[in-house]
Amino acid sequence: VSLNSPATKKVSLLTLLNVLDSLTLSKGRLLIIITNYIKRLDLALVRPSCVDLKLELYLANKDIIN
Repeated sequence: VSLNSPATKKVSLLTLLNVLDSLTLSKGRLLIIITNYIKRLDLALVRPSCVDLKLELYLANKDIIN
């Protein structure tokens, strides 16, 4: 589906939060959220009740590889 097609729908932040909340209630599920721009995310998406752990990954250098 093309991003410009009429079939493409935007998801509201509230809808996304409701889906994430329902996933966090399910035991045995792991949700991974990946972004290059965490500061651009709405604070509601990265609130403590939604995100248990934040990891910042860096490019590997020679010291890390060895």
